[in-house]
Order: sequence, then structure tokens, then C-alpha cells
Amino acid sequence: METKQRKHELVKGDVLLVGVDIGKFGHFAALRKSGGLVVKVFGFGNDRSGFERLAQEVKTWGERLGLRRVVLGIEPTGHYWEPLAYWWEDNQGVVVLINPMHTNRAKELEDNSPLKSDPKDAEVISGLVADGKFLECHLPRGNFATLRDLVMQRSRSCKREGRLVNQLHQSVERIFPEIESAFSSFRVKSCRELLLRYAEPAKLAQMSVEGLGEMLRKWSHGKLDRARAEKVIELARESVGIREGTQAINAEIQRLIRNLQAAEKERESLEDAIKECLEKVPGAALLLSVPDFGAMTVAGILANTGDLSNYQHPDQVIKLAGLNLFEISSGQHKSRVRITKRGRSQLRKILYMASLRASRRCGSLHYFYARLLARGVARTAALVAVMRKLLRISWALVKKSQRFDISKLDLNLPRAA
Repeated sequence: METKQRKHELVKGDVLLVGVDIGKFGHFAALRKSGGLVVKVFGFGNDRSGFERLAQEVKTWGERLGLRRVVLGIEPTGHYWEPLAYWWEDNQGVVVLINPMHTNRAKELEDNSPLKSDPKDAEVISGLVADGKFLECHLPRGNFATLRDLVMQRSRSCKREGRLVNQLHQSVERIFPEIESAFSSFRVKSCRELLLRYAEPAKLAQMSVEGLGEMLRKWSHGKLDRARAEKVIELARESVGIREGTQAINAEIQRLIRNLQAAEKERESLEDAIKECLEKVPGAALLLSVPDFGAMTVAGILANTGDLSNYQHPDQVIKLAGLNLFEISSGQHKSRVRITKRGRSQLRKILYMASLRASRRCGSLHYFYARLLARGVARTAALVAVMRKLLRISWALVKKSQRFDISKLDLNLPRAA
């Protein structure tokens, strides 16, 4: 309720409300008096001169209408909104965000028409700001901004690794499908080194057991021996892989392995940079005191939330993650409680992996998780409750500047899970 009250106070009184529909090359703005009609709609460029024109129009209409405050509402589209948001916050004042889903649903209320246009969307956005239907904007600054970019780069690097591994599987399975039974993964160094040199079964079948065994022993630092070499050679002799076009496929395998090695080095470099950045980020050391949080988990949480001390209540962070609960009830019908998922999916993914660790027998929230299961809660719902609990713990640690202490942990079951 405090958050709703704060939002309404922000947009009531002598305030000019500006709704901006974001585009790649240019934006549209709608100026609206609080509680009144739109007074002007215009387009401006996504550059300094365009931003300055927006500021001048806002100043002119603010003086004309006797309004001393301004609130700028933006529908965040891709990454195109960020320059305007930072510029406005640095030079003019308050920025708030409008959920694109809200814009899509509210635009038909504007004129009872499915018509979509940039000027109309700007008007709808300004109306949503006037109604207090916006999210508070927490733009990352300093080390938080650096951390967010590093985490995003690592995420893209991990995706590239995944694509390369999938392509490697497809290529190898065409000419030597049996080799997968000899190694746990294509990420294993000994498997890669072998494929770099002998991806074609016909060449591998001609090798001596002693020679291959020595190479495997070297690549695996003594973990693999003659027995594995015998198995690989036997698989090569009995392989049903294709025999046509193998030269081109073999070249592709070598190229994919080298690209995969380069991608792994890039990811490792980014992880080192993230760990170094975490040392400078306020609150990171406190979150690292949670037994179930590693460096990448803490980095992912703070990259998505920013400084947790900026949030007045943990429910704000839970809503940001899309972990707030809802149900659909009508008359005698009452649906089961679910999460909205209207938040940052990357943050939910990070928390889900952390919840798996926290709910294990040796995890910090195992007792909490076990009590939920004993009460008849489904495993998936129990894990969601653990995710929400971890986020509340994270907020509390940063807000109170305390390290994790399991003896102080409140393990009371939630009312709805």
C-alpha cells in the first residue's frame, strides 16, 4: 500500500506527465496535465537535439500550465530507451517505466479501437502514468552498471557455447555416432583433443591401442587408460557413420571445437571480471555469505535488481522477478495459486537454480522445503516458495547490512505457496 500511495502522490498535483513511445530512430511524446487531457503530441529524434527539444517542449508547457514538476513515463523497448532514460534522469528528473503489456491492453480503452500508432501509444502511456500504473525506474549506476553489462555478456557467451556444442553433436553424430558412449560429454578435454585429430572412424580404427592409450592418459592427466583406448578403437571399427563427404565434416568439427574453446576462454575471462567487479559492488559480500549463493548467482541477482537497498519492501523485488502470486476466482470456482511470470525471466532462472541447491539435504532452506512437501505442496510450488524466500533473504541482508545467519532465519511457512 505504501508503494501505491507513493506512486499516486508522485503524479498528483502540479505535475506535467510525459508519455514516450520508444523507437529505434525516433520517439513520440504526449504531454498531459495530471487528471486532464493530452495537450500536445509530437515526435523527436533519438539523439541529443531530439532530447533537448523534448526538454524545451516540457519546459514551455509546464510554464504555460503553471506546472512545476515533471514525470517522464517510458515503455522500455529493447535497448533503445536507455539513452533517453539516463539523459532525462541526469538532466531533468523523474523517470518511470510502463509495462508494454499494459500499453497493449489499455490502447483500446483510449478510443474503443484496436488502432495502433506511435502518437496513440504515447497518449496511452501518459494516461497510464497519470493512473499510477507504472514501475519505479532504478537505472544501474557505477559498478552496478558495469556488473549488469558483464552479466549480459556472459549470458550471451554461454548461449554461444550451447549453440556450438549442439552443432558439434550434429556433425560428430553423422560420421562417428558411437563415440558418445565412450565419453561423458563433448566438453571433456580428452574427447575434444581426440576429435580434433581423429574425428573419422576409419583413421581412428588404424591406431594402435598403446599409442591411443598414451594420448588419452596425457589429455586426461592419467584418468583414462588402455581400457578406454580399446573401447574407442572397437567403436571406430564397428561405426555405422556415413563415409561420404567426411573431409568437409571433419573440417567443420575442427572449426567448431576451436570456436568452442575460444568461447570458453571468453566466458572464463568474463567470470574473472565479474568476480573482480563484485568486490566493489555494495551488498555483494553480504549476499555471498548465503551458503547457496555462488559468485555468478550473486552477480545475476544484483545485475537484474540493482542496489537492493533502493527497494522499500521485498515484495517490490519479488514483483520485479515475476514471482508475485495470483489466482483466478469467480463464484464457487477458485483456481490454484500461481506466479505471474510478469517480470525478469533471467532473474527467475538464477533463483530457480539457487533454490535447487538451497532445498537439498545440506541446503540452508531444506527444512523449509521439507515442511512444504509434508504439508502436501507440490515440488514445483515448493521450489517457487524457496525462490521467493531466497529473494526476501537477499533484500533483508542488504537492507539491514547483515551477513547470513541461519539461526535468525524465519522458516515459517507462507500462507500460499
